[in-house]
Amino acid sequence: MSMVITVYLQITAIFIIMSWALYLPFKSGQFYNGCVYCMSIGAYFSAIMVIKFGWPVWIAVVGSVVVAMLFALVTAPKLAQVGGFAMVIATIAIIFIVQAVARNTKYLGGLTGLYGIPIVNGLLPVSYAVLILIGVLIHRIEHSRMGRAMDAVRTDMELAVSMGINPIRLSILLQAIAGALGGLGGSLYSFTMGFIRPMDFGFNVLLYTWTMLFVGGHQTMWGIVISAPLLWALTQFLPSEAAQYTNIVFGVILAAILILRPEGIITKKLLRRLIKSY
Repeated sequence: MSMVITVYLQITAIFIIMSWALYLPFKSGQFYNGCVYCMSIGAYFSAIMVIKFGWPVWIAVVGSVVVAMLFALVTAPKLAQVGGFAMVIATIAIIFIVQAVARNTKYLGGLTGLYGIPIVNGLLPVSYAVLILIGVLIHRIEHSRMGRAMDAVRTDMELAVSMGINPIRLSILLQAIAGALGGLGGSLYSFTMGFIRPMDFGFNVLLYTWTMLFVGGHQTMWGIVISAPLLWALTQFLPSEAAQYTNIVFGVILAAILILRPEGIITKKLLRRLIKSY
C-alpha cells in the first residue's frame, strides 16, 4: 500500500474518532468543542514523552488519552453548568488559548512545532481496530440507559430532571469521554505525520469535524463513517493552487447541508428502512 493511501486512511480514522467526540455531547444537546484542544494536548503530550523522555509509543498513546481526559474534567463542571451558547464560546476560546501557549512555548517547539516524532509502522491496522472498538462502545452507550438519558436531556431538560436524570453529571461524563477521544486522535495524528504544529489543532479541525458530523447526519453515529472518508478525499483531490481554499470549501458544504438538508445524509428513518429491507 502506498504511503499516500496509508496516510489518507489513517487521517480518515482520526477524523471519525474526532467527529464521534463531537457527536456524543451533541446527542444530549451540547455543542462541545473541547475535543479539539484535547487533541492538541494529546498530540503534544505523546510527542514530548517519546522524543524527550524515551517513552514507548503505546504507553505514550495511553498517557495522552488519560491526560486529555483529565484536562477536559478540569473545565467540565463549570461548562456543564453554563451549557448552551456559553459552552460554545468558552470551548472555542480555550482552543485558541492552547494554540497560543503552544506557539509561544519554546519547549513545545514554538510556532515551528515539534519534528522528529517517530512514524509508527503498523499503526494503520491498530488504529482501525481501536476505531471499531470505539464504535462498538458508542453503539452500546446509545442503546443503554445512558443513551436514553442523553435523548431525554436533549428533548426536554425539565422532564429529564423529573425522571431522576442529573444533566450536570451526564454532561461532565460526556465531556470526559469526548476529551479522551480527542487525546487519542491527537496522539495518533502525531505518530502518523511525524511532526505537529500549533496550527494543526485549531479552527480547521473544528470546521472539518462539524462538517463531517452534519453532512453524515447528526441523528446517528453511522453517518460520520460515510462522510469522513468522502470529505477528506475531497481535500486530496483539490489542486495545489486551491488547497488554501479548503476551509472555504468546507464552510460552503456545511452551510449548504444545514440549509438544504439539516438532518444530513443518514437519518434514523433511513436506517430503520435499511434494517427492515434486510
